[in-house]
Formats: sequence, structure tokens, C-alpha cells
Amino acid sequence: MLARDDAQERAKLISNVQYAVHLDLSDDFSRKIYGSTAVATFDAADGGSTFINFEGKVDEVWLNGRKLPASCFDGKRVKLDNLKASGNQLKVVGQAQYHSDGVGLHRIKDPADGEVYLYTHFEPFDAHVVFACFDQPDIKAKATFSVTAPSKWAVVSNDGELRNEATKDGRTTHHFQTTKSLSSYLNAAISGPYRHVTDTYVSPLTGKTIELGLYCRGSMLKYLEKNEIFETTKQGLKYYETFFGIPYPFEKYDQFFVAEFNMGAMENPGCVTFNESYLFRSRVTERSRGQRADTILHEMAHMWFGDLAAPLTRQNISGALWNMVRDAQMPSRQYFDITLAHLATEPDADALASALRDAGSAAVYAHPSAREEMRARVAQAAKTGMEAPHAVRSRRSYAMTVATSSTTGHATRSSIVDHAMPLTRTVAPPTQWNGETALAKPVRSGTRDPKMFRTYIATATAAAIPPPSDEDPVADATRNASMLKPAASSATAASAMARTPRSTVRP
Repeated sequence: MLARDDAQERAKLISNVQYAVHLDLSDDFSRKIYGSTAVATFDAADGGSTFINFEGKVDEVWLNGRKLPASCFDGKRVKLDNLKASGNQLKVVGQAQYHSDGVGLHRIKDPADGEVYLYTHFEPFDAHVVFACFDQPDIKAKATFSVTAPSKWAVVSNDGELRNEATKDGRTTHHFQTTKSLSSYLNAAISGPYRHVTDTYVSPLTGKTIELGLYCRGSMLKYLEKNEIFETTKQGLKYYETFFGIPYPFEKYDQFFVAEFNMGAMENPGCVTFNESYLFRSRVTERSRGQRADTILHEMAHMWFGDLAAPLTRQNISGALWNMVRDAQMPSRQYFDITLAHLATEPDADALASALRDAGSAAVYAHPSAREEMRARVAQAAKTGMEAPHAVRSRRSYAMTVATSSTTGHATRSSIVDHAMPLTRTVAPPTQWNGETALAKPVRSGTRDPKMFRTYIATATAAAIPPPSDEDPVADATRNASMLKPAASSATAASAMARTPRSTVRP
């Protein structure tokens, strides 16, 4: 758990963070733990104190050349004192636990062939379950991963592999390129005897060739419809690159279909994970295929916005705004105000109902003193929407919206392609990936494809719009993150969710 005050204080103290992470993995299913070593370099307030998160067994901790006593670790945090203004180096050597609950490093044994498969899932607050890190979304860092694993395993991370080397015990150590500056929950390391197929995509903007990969368990390979999935992937990459005028910002684009996944999908940059239920084992409807394409395109859009700060097209904007809340770039109250401010311009009744549900959810996450007033505004907006001419097609969903958002303030959200709200304020994309430079050329808004890509440009980033005085984006992210992506309770993407799959819900 990360408290609001702790997150705020640490974010002010720590900067310029980089990680070097090594994981030592085995295919012995009887082993419960694996080796985890993390080296963090960072700047801090001179003489300051803070902590780094880790959940596991700590063998030793070194800070700026001195070994810290065992008492520095309380089972969840390593306390760090007497920091330097720049160039702090922290090394945490320990052992982490394999998980079977869909968080951290999840491990399964395939009943079909007995093979062991691993994948990571860190959102919203589980990176520290695998390696020591400042685990909050607004402390972004570059990370360099290396993984030692059985030689027959495929080992994949966010960026491409630089080299690999055999170890004395017959395994292989894989060294990966350093990532861009990412929130801790976006890092990924996936390993196991995954079967995979490859293809390439050539950027129309740069002429650069992007390697594409599809991965799944060996027992599921016969259900991997590579031609259809690669076609959707290439079309999506071309569309987003052309529309934004920004090349795909990572070195490769791998997509994993994994078992026992708690949600529909997760937008790890360059290493996206999907619920294995998207590998259809029998004939399915066109709607099911459309939902799979929807999810593929939704996760891909994160490469430019949720993972890269730039505007998104209409069908992804609501999800993008939720990501801004989660990434400590927008308070929930600001999201609420943006949503209600644009309801009058929404021509689609279902989209309006979805936006009202989202606003009701945002009211739950707001400061307690503001919730009643916000819920009343949602109820009034729903009433106004029902009376509008375009509401005729979907009065039933409006009624459901009023009942859920005005009382509980929480409801399941709908498909991103069919149910997304337009936002008409035009902003410019950043000139480089991490959004640290000034805003560049304006982006064109308007209709590109009326059937799917009626595009409106979103609001400015948090740097351009300061948060309200009574809320803080870090606090919102800490308080709300666990509610943003509910987990699947069944194998189908359309079923009711306790934590919602990405195919049917905006994050």
C-alpha cells in the first residue's frame, strides 16, 4: 500500500531514476522463489530520507558503497537515509515469489504438456513484487533488464534483446536494451517455451522496419490466427502513425496471449499482453472478432498516449483520460468536469450513456466533500441527455446510467470503439516521446472515417492544465489506481467482471 502523503513526499524528493534489473528464473515448478537483483541510480535532496518498495526476502542492501543493516527493511520497504544530491546508487539483492494470482511474476503449468510459463503484470502497484523500485506512476525511469532462464525458453521484454550468453548451469542470460522513461507498472518481462510467429511492419513516416511478434502457449498455437491478427496490427500502426504524424515510438511490437490473465489486455510498451480467451477455440461471431480487433487497437493506441503523451483519436479518448488519472497527470475532478462539459456535443446516445457512467465513477474517486454535488450533476446531465433528440435510440441505457451513477457512482463501462466521447479542444503533440519538450505543430481534428475514426482531439496534458487546489494528481493515482482495471471472472471478454477486461471496458 502506498499512502497519499508518502507518494507526494517521495515524488518531490526523487528524480532522474534509472534501474538495472536481473531476474534468475527456473522451470522447476516446485521452487517458490527466484532471484531478483535491482540497482537504482537516482538524484535526491541532499541529506534527505525516503524508501524504495520491495516485497520479498532481502539478502543484502548497498547504498552509495555502504552495506545497510537488516533493520532497514520492514518486509515492504527499504528505508534510505543520508542521500546525496546526485548520483545515488542503491543495490537490493533478494528473492521474490512466483505468483499464481495474476500479479507480479505470474507462473502457470500447462496441463496439456507440463510446460511452465511466466509473465509479468504490474498495474497498478505490483512492480515491486518482482524487483525493488520506487513504485508509483509519476516517478518514471529508464530500465535495463537481464533475465537468466532455461535455454529453450523465449525471453522477451519491452525493448529488443542486445545479446545473450550461456551460463555454466546450461541456462541462458538475455540482456535487453534500455527502455524509454516509463512508469514502473509498464515494465514487462515474459519468459517460457512460448511458441511464436513473426512479421514486419514498415513505417510510412520513416521507412523503418518494426519487428512484429505473436506469442502463445504451445498447446494454443493451432488457435493463433496469425494472418488476421497481423493484418489488424499493421492497419492500426499505419493509421496511428499517419494520423498523429508521430512514428511508432518503440523498437518492436510483440503481442502475448497468456493464460489466467486477470483482465482483457495490458499495454506494456512493445510487449502487450492479452487474455488467452482472444484465441478462439471454436467458431465465433463477427462481433467477437470485432471485440478482439477493438482490444488490439485500443492497446496499440496506448503506445502514443497512455505510454506516450500525445493526443488520441475519438474511440480511445476516454481510456486515455483514465490513464492520465492513473499516471498522475489528471485529477479525477478534472476528468469529471471535462466529461460533463462535452456531453452536449455528443451525437451518439450509447456514447453519451457511457460518458455519464464514467463521470459517476469519477465522483466516487473525488474528495469526499465534493461527491454529493458531483453525483447530483451527473443525475441532472443524464436527465438532460434523455430529453435530447438523439436520446431516443437509447433511453434504456440512460435510465440505467441514472440509477448507477447517481447512487453508487460506479458502473461497468462499454466498448471503446462504439462508446467513446468526443472532446473538441485541439492541442499539439509533443515533439519527442516523453513529452518533455514544448508543444509542436497543431493536430487536425474532424472526421477521418465516420464509421470508426470520427476523431476529436483531447484536452491538454497536466502540465498545461494545473490540477484544482483541493486535489493532487499523485493522490488521485494512488487512491484510484486499483479501481481502474477490474479483473476478469470468466474466460469470455463479454462476461460480467469483478475487474473489467480491456475488450469491453475503458481502463
